[in-house]
Amino acid sequence: LYLSDLHLMERTVVLFLQNSPVGQERHAIRLAVSGELWVCPVVALQTYVTARSRVEGPLFLHANNRPVTKREFLAVLRCALRLLGLCPEQYGVHSFWLGAAVTAARYGYSGEDVTRLARWPFLIP
Repeated sequence: LYLSDLHLMERTVVLFLQNSPVGQERHAIRLAVSGELWVCPVVALQTYVTARSRVEGPLFLHANNRPVTKREFLAVLRCALRLLGLCPEQYGVHSFWLGAAVTAARYGYSGEDVTRLARWPFLIP
């Protein structure tokens, strides 16, 4: 996800996700401000982008403009899960792909769209 894939508005955020690393087709995911501002992803993204440097490139950067790696992200995620009393070994980046697929299905995306968005080679019935 790159900074250029993000479109911030006052009460919504639109994320443009590519279907594949080589394809030009992109899905738009629209998030609206939640009533629970302390856990709202839109408010969190707006706050982060305000503090983030204006350097183009990956959305998530360290203060020195170095991209956050998957390994670093997982280390912070697992630390947060431990603080919440959850078992960090049960979560990984697959949890986000699965969560996105389930959410897309709940919002009425077709099975084909969910499969394409999740970058799965096929849909399991």
